[in-house]
Amino acid sequence: MTNYGQISGACLEILNLVTHFLHKEKGFLILLNKSDAPATVSPAAFKRLLRWNDLVKQNYGTIRLHILECSGYSGHNLNLITDWLLNQLEVG
Repeated sequence: MTNYGQISGACLEILNLVTHFLHKEKGFLILLNKSDAPATVSPAAFKRLLRWNDLVKQNYGTIRLHILECSGYSGHNLNLITDWLLNQLEVG
């Protein structure tokens, strides 16, 4: 993601989803696609924009939040996405 307007919109959507599912003990995997492209936002920068620490503190441990860089083009971390999804099936 390189367009900061899109990032702001994505942050709002994520916050809306987390708020909606706050008490449903759901897992969220946020994919930062195109990690192989130049000038992408790092996971650390995305967490700052999302105010990740505040979000994690506010959900009281009921929502499992994860951020993962990936690339559909190169296949980077696609196996970790599959692993995460399978783990969610086992959890609940």
